[in-house]
Amino acid sequence: MRLKWFNWLALAAVFFMVSPAMPARADSSELRGGKEFGAIGEYVRQVVQQAVYGIDPNPMRIYSVQDYGAIGDGVTDDTAAIQAAIDAAGEAGGGVVFLPPGTYSVSRTSPARNYNYSLLIKESNVTIEGSGMGVSILKMADGQNGTILRTVINNSSIDGALAKALSHIRIANLTIDGNWNNVTWAGPTGLESSGIYDQNGLTLSTTSNSKVENVHVKHIGQDGISGGSNRNLTIVNSIVEHTGKNNIAMFQSTGVKIVNNTLRNANDSPDGGVSKPYYNTSTAKYSSIAFAYSPVVTYTGTTKNFSLAVGNKIETSTGRGISADYQANNLLIEGNIIESTSGRNLIGLQMPNNVSPLPSSYLIANNILSSNAPSPGGTRTISAVNMKDLLVTGNVIQGGGLGIVLDHVANSTIEGNIIGGIGNTSAAFAGINVRASEGITINSNDLQNSTVKFTVNPSANIRMLHNQLGAPPTGLTMLTDFSSFNNQGYDPYSAPLTASFTWNTVTVPAGGYAEYDVTVQGALPGQFALAGSNTSTGSLGVSAMVVGPDLVRVVLTNLTGSAISLPAGNWRVQVMR
Repeated sequence: MRLKWFNWLALAAVFFMVSPAMPARADSSELRGGKEFGAIGEYVRQVVQQAVYGIDPNPMRIYSVQDYGAIGDGVTDDTAAIQAAIDAAGEAGGGVVFLPPGTYSVSRTSPARNYNYSLLIKESNVTIEGSGMGVSILKMADGQNGTILRTVINNSSIDGALAKALSHIRIANLTIDGNWNNVTWAGPTGLESSGIYDQNGLTLSTTSNSKVENVHVKHIGQDGISGGSNRNLTIVNSIVEHTGKNNIAMFQSTGVKIVNNTLRNANDSPDGGVSKPYYNTSTAKYSSIAFAYSPVVTYTGTTKNFSLAVGNKIETSTGRGISADYQANNLLIEGNIIESTSGRNLIGLQMPNNVSPLPSSYLIANNILSSNAPSPGGTRTISAVNMKDLLVTGNVIQGGGLGIVLDHVANSTIEGNIIGGIGNTSAAFAGINVRASEGITINSNDLQNSTVKFTVNPSANIRMLHNQLGAPPTGLTMLTDFSSFNNQGYDPYSAPLTASFTWNTVTVPAGGYAEYDVTVQGALPGQFALAGSNTSTGSLGVSAMVVGPDLVRVVLTNLTGSAISLPAGNWRVQVMR
């Protein structure tokens, strides 16, 4: 399984990298936290460097919003002036819409309907460029509502004659402030009755080859950065915090690269959920990074589109960390640091039931995951549900109620993870919990104060190899085709029953057999027995079986056409319990 994964990922690297060569000014050790991305090696290094250091593809003609009448004093409504600059750049075939230092107040301009907004990008090759985070600020005006900045959507029922797919959109070096303390709140108990739904910071939809970098998004009623049906979208070196729904949410998209961002307080609200309807403390269904409805991997020319979350720093107190659902395929989650006090999933890949074929191709590698929820309960630090072809490797997990949970998962490997501080006694300290899964290899994990637990219907074809366990595994009756070897702290085969004897010279006739009964204290029928000698047995077959309590029979079988004689020799018998 391990070799299969590495071959697959190496192939992915060949297909993915069609961009020009990246500058040699950084490697993965210079990225956030200095963490090496070892599990997928060169693939991640190249994609991350392209995300961080890629060159702006848009023409460098500058359209300063101040030339179109924007003031940037935080009081004047600058919506029309900024929109005029965006339109001018788009109509010219592209360019940079520049926001000099200042706070640019904007208001909703769209009709009271779905996808309402303040500013709209209508054409390809447009960059919205500020002077830096906290220096150039787009801020929703008091008493207003809506998404601050979005692209047109390639759907005429939403954007009419403007509808089209865009490419090479770039948003960079600015702050987007939803001003959630002072706006009119949309939502189920707010303005949705008037058809006003969206209250995002930035929405990119039906774009290709686009980028968000060095952008600070905060105090947003719904999603911080949202979008659907994007291809090859990069979100890098940005900060997204205090959002009513997800920090970043991507739907039906492939080739999304979310790299080196700081994400805080998804599923948040300025008043603790008293009146803000999207805040949800009971189910915490919103995440710092959310992938959903991603299609099965597609080919565009020679590009194979995977989505990835790499090197992000995530802090959450009420929401989830990184999540994927509704058939989100082909995800690489590598080198993130996630700290949670929410008691929710830190990484949750939960696909729907009864989907055929199963969603596939997932890697969760080299993440540092910490949960210090006061009552961990059934918290799943890493949760995988209804999928196949998953590799979970090299992660460090501290705290929580359950470490790694596999629920209806097939053909997957859990390898080389360190799991400590598991605190759910009702789950028998399950560092790894396997539920109704098959074809699972659990290899070389260090479960410092926990064990492996098997629950919920039989699991089949399970291998446990070279693990450090804090206690014997539980629920072994839920297994079929189970093998376990060299696990420190528990191994049904680690202390075999043994006995030695001398077999004098023996001749086995052609087509015949010879047998020897030896006493092995504690042996029981049905247990597996082995026998071997310090002399060569040549063409003779050797077998051993427990034929009764404390009794093992060693059999030499001659299937050749002539008799075979063996000299006297010392023999050893082992019975695996």
